[in-house]
Amino acid sequence: MRLVTGYVRVSTGDQTFEAQERALTQAAASRGVRLTIVGETASGQRRRTQLDDLEARARAGNVRELWVVGLDRLGRSMLDVLLRLDRLSQAGCVVVSLREGLDLGSPAGRLQAQLLAAFAEFEHAMIRDRTRAGLAAARARGRRLGRPRIDLDETELDAQRIHGWRVEGRSWESIAAELGVSAATLARRLAKNGASPDAVLGHS
Repeated sequence: MRLVTGYVRVSTGDQTFEAQERALTQAAASRGVRLTIVGETASGQRRRTQLDDLEARARAGNVRELWVVGLDRLGRSMLDVLLRLDRLSQAGCVVVSLREGLDLGSPAGRLQAQLLAAFAEFEHAMIRDRTRAGLAAARARGRRLGRPRIDLDETELDAQRIHGWRVEGRSWESIAAELGVSAATLARRLAKNGASPDAVLGHS
């Protein structure tokens, strides 16, 4: 009997995996495959550690087929999903999504993935063009763009707050942007104030 791995995800601890697990179990029973399910609780902004682990196992040849209820379980945006699909495909792992009827093990599924990629690229280009047009219009009106800058030499850094952001899964770049500086500047100021950037912010 063929072995497949199911992945389920919810955003908060108040939610349950029950509906997703039931859909995957029923699909596995109808197709005569043996199913193991991996689940995790992670919001759209948090890192999906269990999914990352499944991807690593796929590269090692230990996960050959990954099932999800919907593609939105794999990423917070269509671009994230497509990048994940590409990496899994390169690892030799077939992805099946029940809601979209997507099976990357079939020619039709691969064609569907290519169409999704084309639409995602088109959407990204449209958003980029609208953003550029909006910024140009704002500059033409004399509006100052960007976050208000913070003088980190005069402002005491709240290491506990920064650590909390890191625990939430925010990147070094995201935290620096929150403070209105570059990641390199933030690291220098932390070091200048006697804090270790690696200890406070981590290595990423």
